[in-house]
Amino acid sequence: MARGYRDTSTECKVYIGDLSKDAEEKEIERAFGYYGRLKSVWVARNPPGFAFVEYEDPKDAEDAVRALDGTCVINLIFSANCSWSTVL
Repeated sequence: MARGYRDTSTECKVYIGDLSKDAEEKEIERAFGYYGRLKSVWVARNPPGFAFVEYEDPKDAEDAVRALDGTCVINLIFSANCSWSTVL
């Protein structure tokens, strides 16, 4: 693997943690869709408490993480992190 390689398959995905078990896909779409076009939203059900959203543009993912990490929207508290990593 080349030095500084970035996994492009995950560079637009955002991990959302600390969700209530009642979190709904539409609520997450509404909150995160504000920052850009979403490719997909996946909400864990077993076990509940986390989700992933995938953006079409990595810049939108970064904007959403900066804006929503630690916020409460419609009774959902988001702990948002970019799910990509750079391998050095």
